[in-house]
Amino acid sequence: MVCEPLTQRYERILPPKAEHLFYCFRIYGCYLADGGDAAVGGMPNFRVVCGMYRNWRESRVGVFTAGGAWSWRDSTDDPLVPCFYGLSRIGRAGGSWYFRKGKTMTVFDGSTAEFSSSSFTLPAIDRVGGFDPVASGHGLYVTEGRDGKPRMLTMVDGILTVFVMRPGGGGELVQWVLEKRIWLLEVTRGLPEVNVLRRGVGFVLLLHRIGTEAGARRYTFALDLETAEAERVQEHEDTPRIGFPCELPWPPTLLACLQS
Repeated sequence: MVCEPLTQRYERILPPKAEHLFYCFRIYGCYLADGGDAAVGGMPNFRVVCGMYRNWRESRVGVFTAGGAWSWRDSTDDPLVPCFYGLSRIGRAGGSWYFRKGKTMTVFDGSTAEFSSSSFTLPAIDRVGGFDPVASGHGLYVTEGRDGKPRMLTMVDGILTVFVMRPGGGGELVQWVLEKRIWLLEVTRGLPEVNVLRRGVGFVLLLHRIGTEAGARRYTFALDLETAEAERVQEHEDTPRIGFPCELPWPPTLLACLQS
């Protein structure tokens, strides 16, 4: 189901027919993309892109168009269909989703509903002997900066390193360059071992946990990636607020049982 929260309209999408769901295919993920044309029946036009895979060689992409039907592309005859097997989601920025597998980055463009893949590099992080987060398989995250451009983040030895895509980058090799380093011990007031809890436009939420799962104390900080300043936030601020709450009818309709 695709919902438009501003107008409270929605459209149900029928699942793909059985002949399109080949034996043992697994759904990797579904993504909402721009439809590109005018609204259909008062509902903004859209496309839903569904990726699925069976093994490291076979992948399929199904595209549902608003008011239309499913269309399909296979990796065997379309080079733009990526291999979803082993692909890791690392974030979203500027209306695009970013995925990674080894030294290859795959980007799903939400405006064109197309996938593209390329190799990418990061500068080595200062460490004894140097440290390459791409070659090591270290955790990488993508978020959006306040300028609308993607930022790549990684955390090594208590330092959050922020990379930005080199201007004019693209093609078969995408290069990311160092933008800044943030010493987390300073911004979290000396708390060690923080983890990235959530990412948003221009900021990340950092979590430090003390104690066991049942009675753990949580310290959460909102870190501004532009100013490198952090502030403590309360526990309830970790969860996103409801932008469009569901309004139930009032008074409610009650059904009384008249049989004894």
